[in-house]
Amino acid sequence: MGSANIFVKGFTFHTLSKPVLTTFPIMSSHIAMTAGSQVNCEPLIIIHFYLKGMDLQGFPPRAICEYLWLYFPPNALHFAELEFNFGTRAKIAEHKGNMETMQEGIDSVPSGQVVIFISTHSEEEQGDLFAGEEGPQMKPRPIAVKVDQFFSLLFASGMDDLLKGAMVVLLTCGWLVEHKQSFEDLHSSLRHLQVSNCMAFLAPHFQSSLSLSFLQALLCKTFIKGATLPSSMAFALENSFCIDQHSDVLLFSLTEASSDSPRGKFICDKFFWWNKQTRPYGTCLPLCCPVCGALCCWDQPVWSGSIGEGLWSVGCANPNCSLGENGA
Repeated sequence: MGSANIFVKGFTFHTLSKPVLTTFPIMSSHIAMTAGSQVNCEPLIIIHFYLKGMDLQGFPPRAICEYLWLYFPPNALHFAELEFNFGTRAKIAEHKGNMETMQEGIDSVPSGQVVIFISTHSEEEQGDLFAGEEGPQMKPRPIAVKVDQFFSLLFASGMDDLLKGAMVVLLTCGWLVEHKQSFEDLHSSLRHLQVSNCMAFLAPHFQSSLSLSFLQALLCKTFIKGATLPSSMAFALENSFCIDQHSDVLLFSLTEASSDSPRGKFICDKFFWWNKQTRPYGTCLPLCCPVCGALCCWDQPVWSGSIGEGLWSVGCANPNCSLGENGA
């Protein structure tokens, strides 16, 4: 149908075939609708695993679940929280039992309709993940384990059906992905678990509450409006109020299986915030010049080299500064 001349027929009396209204209605305002109106209300499961002793006040999983609840019919959105502590064999067995109980109360969901949040700490020296406490109850000692061992303990009770195609969000400090060995262990663990996507943050002292608006926008775009998670990243980052200046973000995505890789490959994309004056090309500049001490003194960055190769330099705006050659 062409859009140049569209005639709208109003309601008519059935017997007389005459219009109910003698003249066309006057539209006094525009119709208020969102830019996208697609709503996907397939069942969704959100599971939050958290380290024993962590204060959950302000953590994103609960807030996100409450935000998404109105989009789903009754009993279509499931939310579960489970504390873990792998300090002793008895506690590991207890966790396995809790996992089995939790899975008994979860109905089957379509593949890819599972979101798993993991809240823990990461060790600064090697990037190991904290897994619980050991020692006397009055003075427990925190323990950290290798990344692959951590995931083996966490998902020891056969969660293959839930994990396949799931999205995992690691609410932990950036030491996990800063160290080469822990990064590689994470990569291999994700391949073994066959999750579709995994989100990690690079801030060395990550504050999970600052990721709320970002994760809320990301999950709404992905699980409500039906977009793919990688394509939703730009929208989520643009609508985030805090995460941009707080932390860079890593997104691990599982590619489709091929003859070269029957189980698919994990690719990793890094998203970083940059500003011409304070963080050019994603690199934080000092608050003051290390030579003359001037505050917020940096000129515009200058790039030298070809595309993909070269370096950039930035000079101190203080004409009396001796930082490098010509103040750069």
